[in-house]
Amino acid sequence: MTETKAKTLHWDVALALVVIVAAMFFLPPLRKILLWPAVGLLVTFAGLMAFVLFQRRDPRVSYSFTPPLTAPVSDGTTELMKKSLAEKINNLDWLPFEQLVTALYTTLGYTSKRFDGPHADGGVELLLQKNKTRTLVQCKHWKVAEVDDKELDEFLGTLRREGIENGIFVTAREFTFGARRFAAMNNLVLVGAKDIIRMMDGANWQNNPAVKAALEQSRKFCPRCEHDMVLKNAESGPNPAARVWVCTSQPKCNYTVNV
Repeated sequence: MTETKAKTLHWDVALALVVIVAAMFFLPPLRKILLWPAVGLLVTFAGLMAFVLFQRRDPRVSYSFTPPLTAPVSDGTTELMKKSLAEKINNLDWLPFEQLVTALYTTLGYTSKRFDGPHADGGVELLLQKNKTRTLVQCKHWKVAEVDDKELDEFLGTLRREGIENGIFVTAREFTFGARRFAAMNNLVLVGAKDIIRMMDGANWQNNPAVKAALEQSRKFCPRCEHDMVLKNAESGPNPAARVWVCTSQPKCNYTVNV
């Protein structure tokens, strides 16, 4: 029984109870006859009220995080090597990071193509496909901040607009507690730095040319036009001696990043 049906029924029982009580009050000879029906209706009314109140209580939500779509976990990587890999991943630029994520999921049998991006914050979206199932992947290569639920909420909005049910959010850092809770409530998969290392280990990264090529990439790329960027002294501004990354396709692209 639903809460709405219970509410309707308990008002019907209440009305019947009022009619019987009124009859007992105005027709004394019927009091003995109507006593037990009145008691029965009163018990039924109390049970329906208890049911409605029980349905209104706040549901208990259990939060769990078990990232699917990842490679099998292997014990072949030592703690020292994991730390070294974490540093390499963190030092990657946004494009090699995208290439690393693409290589890992390609190893798992997915086809991958860029869906959107790149963006100025180093975000790229990839569309994975396997067995006619589409999965959208957000690659966010942040080197300092953890990903919070605001970013996941925006990603969820993209999934809903595009009509894609499966979503994976990948970052070179980790996620806040609020982000993990949001992901658990909205069926999003979170892949942080530690998960990437486990995927690399399961994908036998040392013998995987695509993964190794992405991991060893040291170039910096412009997120606007994807040309190489070079480090130069600032030619203007409050601190002309400052060092900035400049896109090599100038003057077509004037994108710069402060060091």
